[in-house]
Amino acid sequence: MHCAVCGKEFIPRSSLQTSCSPECRREFTRRKERARYHNDLKHDDAWREKRRTYLQFLQEMMQADPDLEKDVKAARQRAVRKYMEKIRADPVAYEALKQQKREYMRMLRDDPEKREKMLEGPRQWYRNLTQEQKIALAARNQQRKHLAALMNVQTELIKRKEDDK
Repeated sequence: MHCAVCGKEFIPRSSLQTSCSPECRREFTRRKERARYHNDLKHDDAWREKRRTYLQFLQEMMQADPDLEKDVKAARQRAVRKYMEKIRADPVAYEALKQQKREYMRMLRDDPEKREKMLEGPRQWYRNLTQEQKIALAARNQQRKHLAALMNVQTELIKRKEDDK
């Protein structure tokens, strides 16, 4: 029998086994659940309501517990980092993502109403910051600009050194 994920030949331990290893089993399950979500759950109103209720509950819990909020944000950041590493490793997928972003930016540029609607979220976030948070944010942004300038100088020096060789 051949593995449903990698195609490698293997001897199944039971008539229900479709994959050759625990890694392939996890990938097979992930694919199956993803297909189920996109084919069934995504379009189900009851599921949407349950998801909305859960997200609202999670938001309330995070507001009540700053440690939970930190943990959830860290988990989201790890997931995004992992996703981006996976996308960057695949040149075709990375180019598709860049193209999708270009189309989105073009749409925002061409439709002022959508652009204003999109900018309302960050503006509201900034308005809700305390004065201390705004000062800290400005300092962090200044530091990032300084680091970016240093990186540009360093890159320019490396290019010059390579050109001299």
